[in-house]
Amino acid sequence: MRSDATHFLLVPGHEVEEMERVVKRPHKRFAIVEKFNAIVARTVRQLNPRTELG
Repeated sequence: MRSDATHFLLVPGHEVEEMERVVKRPHKRFAIVEKFNAIVARTVRQLNPRTELG
C-alpha cells in the first residue's frame, strides 16, 4: 500500500517534469515519483481510494 497518495511508480523517463519529480530509483526498471504540482497533488489525494473517510 502506498503511504503517500502523491507517490507513483513509473518507468524511468516517463515522468512529466512540470508535475512530478523522481524521489527514488530503487531499481533500474522503475522510479518512484512525487506529484508536486499543487493542483495535481490535491486532486490525487482527493481521488485516493485508500483514504479513510470519517
